[in-house]
Amino acid sequence: MEEREDYYLIGLLAVSGIGNAHAKGLIDHFGSASHVFHAKSSELKEVPGISEKIIKNILDRHGLKASEEIMTQCQKKEIALISYRSKKYPDRLRGLYNGPALLYYKGSESLNANRTMAIVGTRQASDYGKSITKKIIEDGQVFQATLLSGLAYGIDIEAHKAALQNHMPNWAILAGGIDQIYPRAHMKFAEKIMGHGGLISEQPPGTKSAPYLFPMRNRIIAGMSDVTIVVEAAVRGGALITAQIADSYNRLVLAVPGNLDRPYSMGCNQLIQAQKALIYTGAETLAYNLNWSSKKGDHPGFKTIKKNLTPAEKIIYDLLLTADYMSIDELSIKAKIEMNQMAHVLMALEFKDLIKVRPGNKYKLK
Repeated sequence: MEEREDYYLIGLLAVSGIGNAHAKGLIDHFGSASHVFHAKSSELKEVPGISEKIIKNILDRHGLKASEEIMTQCQKKEIALISYRSKKYPDRLRGLYNGPALLYYKGSESLNANRTMAIVGTRQASDYGKSITKKIIEDGQVFQATLLSGLAYGIDIEAHKAALQNHMPNWAILAGGIDQIYPRAHMKFAEKIMGHGGLISEQPPGTKSAPYLFPMRNRIIAGMSDVTIVVEAAVRGGALITAQIADSYNRLVLAVPGNLDRPYSMGCNQLIQAQKALIYTGAETLAYNLNWSSKKGDHPGFKTIKKNLTPAEKIIYDLLLTADYMSIDELSIKAKIEMNQMAHVLMALEFKDLIKVRPGNKYKLK
């Protein structure tokens, strides 16, 4: 049944004049994509924003002819179809006003990872930008995050490569169809990503990358990410577009500041100056601004902190790495520390500016 509905949804999106918003509006009105194609002209006229020309294009059913070929290609190339009504559809995209009505996907991971981070930047990445990208991946791995990027030259591919090296799940969001990897030089990385993440596109198989498709791709990167991190960027370009879209979605944007005399630092510095992004300084930036906690505690920064803690403080610190908030009673039981001693340990951690407390005596790492 779901496969049949996908057939009609592809056909609807293939109708000239219909985009994601129109497609969703029609489906909401009639209850399903199949009902749209079985509606009469008089019924279609009742839908706001649907012109006579669009109605004619729906009724001539050319979209369904295109759908048959797309479905065949998806089956042949083992590409999954994910409708915005499917449980498999990314929850982070579901509420967006311009989210894609249909996604094409090939890979091994769910599209609803617990934590997601996008890394974007210039195609002319410097050695500094490459090294910072690797560090950000190491920071994100501490929080068991999933990476998103665009598989492009420069910062994008450095992020994907670092994620693969660190066994971090990652998704490559493509401007063209999944069977049209661009650039072709990154095909070997795309194949590896599918084994530990996936390839995502809203374009059907056979669609070649084109300039107008990249901003559409960028909105998916921004929409699926809890945080978008810009490493290096000029004052114009795809990375800045992605950051601006993320900001419009009220998602966190972070930027790596750079030297004033470097052209590919100007975009990052501009975002920070315009208060469109916060400065990225390390794993603590993610922890503090996203309320992320580590389940590993093996990042060099955490190890340095723990060197200066007493045995009791280390026990509490490790417990708080595993949860967002814990009550003093819960900490006392799990740490096997008496309540009167626990109060002193927590006070010491507060003085060291490592934890914060909220009403109800619940604690978390800063």
